[in-house]
Amino acid sequence: MIMQTNFQKIKQQIKSSLFIKNASILFVGTMIVNVLNYVFNLVIARLLSVGEYGDLVALESIFLIIGVFGTTLVIITTRRVASLKARNDLQELKVFKRYVEKLCIAFGFLVCLVLLIFSKNIAVFLKTPLGPVIVLDISFIFAFISFFYAAILQGLQRFRAFAILAVVGAIGKLVVGIGLVALGFSTAGAMLGYVFPSIIGVFLIYFVIRDIDKIRINYKRPKLKIAKTHLLTLSKYFFATLCLTLLYNTDLLMVKHYFSPEEGGLYSSLAMLARIIFFGTGVIAMILLPMATERYEKKQNHLNLFLFSCGVIAAVSVLLSIIYFLFPNFIISLLFGAKYLSGADLLGYMALMMSVYALLNIEILYLISIKRFQFLWPLIIGAILQPILISYFHASLFQVIMVTFIIISGILITAGINLFRNKKAVNI
Repeated sequence: MIMQTNFQKIKQQIKSSLFIKNASILFVGTMIVNVLNYVFNLVIARLLSVGEYGDLVALESIFLIIGVFGTTLVIITTRRVASLKARNDLQELKVFKRYVEKLCIAFGFLVCLVLLIFSKNIAVFLKTPLGPVIVLDISFIFAFISFFYAAILQGLQRFRAFAILAVVGAIGKLVVGIGLVALGFSTAGAMLGYVFPSIIGVFLIYFVIRDIDKIRINYKRPKLKIAKTHLLTLSKYFFATLCLTLLYNTDLLMVKHYFSPEEGGLYSSLAMLARIIFFGTGVIAMILLPMATERYEKKQNHLNLFLFSCGVIAAVSVLLSIIYFLFPNFIISLLFGAKYLSGADLLGYMALMMSVYALLNIEILYLISIKRFQFLWPLIIGAILQPILISYFHASLFQVIMVTFIIISGILITAGINLFRNKKAVNI
């Protein structure tokens, strides 16, 4: 009996150690990629003109918005592959891979075709050259299949390979983007560098997971059985992610449309600096979501985790916002260069807006983890109102910041009221 108990303890320690190891690999890889991506933006901002940098950030925003479909695909694939791995159902894994990769390729070509048809309209709306828009359009041929392959790696728990390939992609993005801009390809070259990880990821990850294709099978279609409740939850997550992404990017697109290219570039640089707050506190969201979900399922108190996370994010946000208000010229000169200094007076206000967004993001993730989706309608309404209100109130860049700040604050407060309305549901 004692030996059995000791065996169980050893087994539990091994599992715990494996989890910590995998989490550490994923965390380190993610942080390296985030840093390299930020370096990419800082270097490119110095190489391009202010207006050209605004073009690049606007196109990046479109990629992120459409990429929400890929995010949802990652969730479905990771869960499905992990389930098949647990059951050791290798035949089904191969069939699932072949079936979905065809769908991803077809969907990628469809998105590319639609965007190519409207390329001129997009270029006119954003006041950007047509070349970079076409680069963006073509990148979607590779984007969704790249998302899918990466999700397979996650589902198979090949975290080391996932992290290494993510870092390789980020390094390639840096080298290709900077190299092409230095050679004179300006925004189109920078855009090609931005989408480089998606392109190269298809080939690198396919090489890593090629062993799946060697499995022998005796049927052709996957046994796809998704419960209606799971599909409903997934659709809610999709719309939540889509709306958060829109709130994060729509103001950049609207500024590009209503303001001069130089003002669009200035606004983009301010947004990138303010996003340090969001990226800097993003690790808290990575930790909160699984921990809060686990405590919710075990019917344990999880509100304290949320409140602690909010406290940390608020503290970091206030500190950085104060620094941005006090030393805007120094920060902009150091990171982006003197040509972006004319937007210095707005940096502190942009930091406040991004601080509220960081709090909203953690609040939404927490509500998702405890299956409270009443926030969804205020979030959808806010995402719809943002471009409408900016189209009426855009006398200055400050006015655009304030419109977005008020909308995000309104959603944050509304979701918070709903959260604390039912004390029993949040285990207060």
